[in-house]
Amino acid sequence: MLISLIGTISLISIMIFIKKSLTISKKKQLNSIEKHKQQENQTITQHAMTLNHHK
Repeated sequence: MLISLIGTISLISIMIFIKKSLTISKKKQLNSIEKHKQQENQTITQHAMTLNHHK
């Protein structure tokens, strides 16, 4: 009884740890995607500004 209880607790803690690490990696991916979008927007605005200067 005691051994199975300890096993269950350790299993639950491992699952929680895996979930946390997965959410952290997902957040990192989202952050990198957001940064990429921001960079794209910056380059687009820069191109627009240079086009306006040439007129």
